[in-house]
Amino acid sequence: MVQGGASLHLVLCCDWLSCCGAGVAADAEVTTMMMSSNAELHSLNTGRPPLVAMVTRQLRQMLFRYQGHLGTSLIVGGVDVDGVHLYSLYPHGSYDRLPFLSMGSGAAAAVSVFEDRFKANMELEEAKLLVKDAVTAGILGDLGSGSNVDLCVITKANVDYLRGYDQPAIPVVKGGRYRFKPGTTALLSSSVTPLSVDQLPE
Repeated sequence: MVQGGASLHLVLCCDWLSCCGAGVAADAEVTTMMMSSNAELHSLNTGRPPLVAMVTRQLRQMLFRYQGHLGTSLIVGGVDVDGVHLYSLYPHGSYDRLPFLSMGSGAAAAVSVFEDRFKANMELEEAKLLVKDAVTAGILGDLGSGSNVDLCVITKANVDYLRGYDQPAIPVVKGGRYRFKPGTTALLSSSVTPLSVDQLPE
C-alpha cells in the first residue's frame, strides 16, 4: 500500500494488521486509535483475533456516521485466516478493495507506477522496489508528500516497519545568508489615511 500526502500516520491494530491515513492528522490518529481499541476489545471478548473485513467495516460505519466531518482517508492492510486484504476508505465511508492502492496528494503519480509494473505473486524484494518507486514518484510529483520513503511489510507473523528506506529528495543546504542591513532599501514616500469607524451598540 502507498500513502502520499501532507500527513501520514501508522497505527498498529494487531500483530498482522496496519492502518495508515492522510488528511487531517488528528482525525486520522484518533480514528485509528479508537479502532485499535475496538479490535482489542473484540479479541478479548471472542477469544480470537478480529478479521480485517470486520475492522474495515467498523471503520466504514464510523466514517459514514460522521458524514465526512472526519477529514481522513485510510488504507487498511492485513493478513488473516481469509488471506491478504487491502482496503481504501474515504471520509464519507465508501471503500475500495484492490490489489494495490494509493491515496493522498501524491496518489496520481504513485498509482501510475503501480499500473505500469504491478503483477500478481511478486517476490518480496521486487514488491518493495515497486512500492519504493511508487512513493518516490509521489514525492517528486507533489510538494506536500514529504521527502522520505517508509515501508511497512505485513505478514502472518508480524508487521515490519522499514523507516528511512530511501530518501529521494534530500534538502539542499543554503550556501549563503540573505540578510540586509536596515536602511538598505530607501523609503521614497509615505502617507497615512485615517479611517472612520462607526461603533454599533451591542
